Formats: sequence, C-alpha cells, structure tokens
Amino acid sequence: MKNGMYQSVLLSAFIITPCMADANRFDNDTGKRWQFEVGFGVEREPAYTGSDVYISEPSLDLEAKYQISNDKRLRISLGEIGLEWALSPRWSATAALEYEPGRENADDPILKGFDKVENTVEGQFSLKHNWGDTYVGAALQLDLLGRGKGLVGFVAAGHEFKLSPKLSVNAGIDVSFANAEHMNTEVGVTAVVSQVTGISAYETSSGYKSTTLNLDLEYKLRPRWSLEASLGYEYYGDEMASSPLIKDFGERGNVEVGAGLVYRF
Repeated sequence: MKNGMYQSVLLSAFIITPCMADANRFDNDTGKRWQFEVGFGVEREPAYTGSDVYISEPSLDLEAKYQISNDKRLRISLGEIGLEWALSPRWSATAALEYEPGRENADDPILKGFDKVENTVEGQFSLKHNWGDTYVGAALQLDLLGRGKGLVGFVAAGHEFKLSPKLSVNAGIDVSFANAEHMNTEVGVTAVVSQVTGISAYETSSGYKSTTLNLDLEYKLRPRWSLEASLGYEYYGDEMASSPLIKDFGERGNVEVGAGLVYRF
C-alpha cells in the first residue's frame, strides 16, 4: 500500500515535490521557523501491487517543517520524519525514516491463504538536481526491519508547469528497480501458498520493477487554502507481470488517484 495522495505514487515526497526556485535555500515565504499544513480528502488505489480490485478511502495528511538553517530543513509528517539539505544552488539531498504499512490480504479475495506482509520502517535516501522548474533525481528505499520489503531504487525526472498564478501542475516519470526479496513479497507465490490456494507457484529475481507516470495538481483557492489532486499510472515490467497475481488475476497497469483540500499556516 502507498502512503497518501500528498506523496508520489512511488517515490518519497522529497523527490517529487515541486522544485525549489533556488536550492541554496528552502522556500520560506513566512519567515517562520515552523510551518504546518493539514490535508484531508479521498484516495483510490489497488488492493495489492497489480490488483484489479480497487479500494477508496479517506486520507489525512499532517505535516510540519522546521527551518534549521538556510540550507537544512526538518520535515515531519504522519509516519515519516526526514532531513533535507540544499547542497548547492542546484543539488539537494534527503534522508528519512518512513512507516510502511503491510498488505491487507482481506482487501482482495485472491490473497486469502497468502502470508501476511508485516508493517515495517523504511530508510529513504534521495539526491535531486534542479534546473529551474525541471528536476532529475534518484532515490533508495530500504526495509530497515527486514520484513520483506527489501531494497528498491528509483530514477526520476519531472517539470513543474506554472499555468497561472493560482494553478500549477507537476508532471513526472520514474523508473524503479528492486531486489528479489521485494519483488517476491509483492507478487511471489511460495510452494506452500500454492498448495493452499491452487495458484501456480512463482518466484522472481531482482531487476526492473516498473515505470510510473505522475501528475500532481495544485490550485490555490485562497492564500492559505489549496485544492490538490494526484494521478499516477504504474506499468509493471516482465518479471512482475509474469506473476499469476498479475497475469491471471490482476492487471499489468495500475492507476492511483487522490484529491483533497490543504490548509497551510
């Protein structure tokens, strides 16, 4: 499961957020050390990676940013804490700890009999290069508790289009790669599970996981209020798509959408 509409469909929020106008300092229009935002809305996502069953649920986002210095900022949100550095006028880096919820097998009947995927904590590390409103970046996500989420790497690129003083759209693409542990946790079928469920056993190796296209929209309703929406389409590589969970019972491309109101102060 992913972690809310205010983040990328796959990448950490630190990579996909709109570009900084000048990366040798972090945007701080208020001049305050602390900045806060509250978001609430709804999101729709697949029950598991590659599932053709979708679930809709309300979403809540609480975030605080603390300006440590012109080039360092602490960021705290529900289930995540991280530090951002502006390394130079064009380069920035992040390191974060994130709570990653496990898979709810009850969300899709096909998962009955599968092993439970436990909640875990991931370490996230990213590096980003900006040219004005265009960026390229790379990120790593590592399961720190060893609960099956393994290691995932991303490369990404995107651009923020400022269509009007009130409306901006961030368009991005990322390509992900993962180790065998992660891939098999997502779509593997062990011999024991195969005997219980009748689904063909499947084990994959490490390699290319997927390509994701993202669109994030922000419309400023008032100085403190914004309407935000996100759309992501993830297309899985051959190793993932060959799993019976996707090939026989799911779909090779998943869509995630979310929309809500955000208040910043």
